[in-house]
Amino acid sequence: MHNLEDLTDVEHKLVRAVADGERLDLDGAEVRCDVIRRLLTGGFDVVRTDPRGIRVRRARLVGSLDLAEVESRLPLCLTDCHTSETVRLTGSRLSTVDLTGLVGVNIVAFDAQIERGLLMQNVRLSCASAEGTVSVGGARIGGVLDAAGSHLVNTHPDW
Repeated sequence: MHNLEDLTDVEHKLVRAVADGERLDLDGAEVRCDVIRRLLTGGFDVVRTDPRGIRVRRARLVGSLDLAEVESRLPLCLTDCHTSETVRLTGSRLSTVDLTGLVGVNIVAFDAQIERGLLMQNVRLSCASAEGTVSVGGARIGGVLDAAGSHLVNTHPDW
């Protein structure tokens, strides 16, 4: 378990918002992806989470959002966020994943199980990856997969 001492002020606001079930608009402030992973996995020893989950808007995600093999019933909503690294959901078991408006590299969700929906409307992804821009091979999505209005670019030579 991790404690809260290593969090930035913005990350403390995020932890409080998740506990209170509130959406947090960060207006471009940075959040380390490790904090999001720790919230989803119950990795803080003193934080309760509201069932509405993680709801963040306009954050700059720092580090790799690596949720591979993570199991969580909390919805994850990261709308209008920016990242410079792959969003990795491979082998995860998640409730809902809303990445609407994400600007980033790519989303890799091989063999993921998303109970409800994977929402990726209006995402802007650009990469040079053999894994693909959006990779959902073997994924099971219980509800909707929506990528309406998205712009996906992959300059890898095999694509």
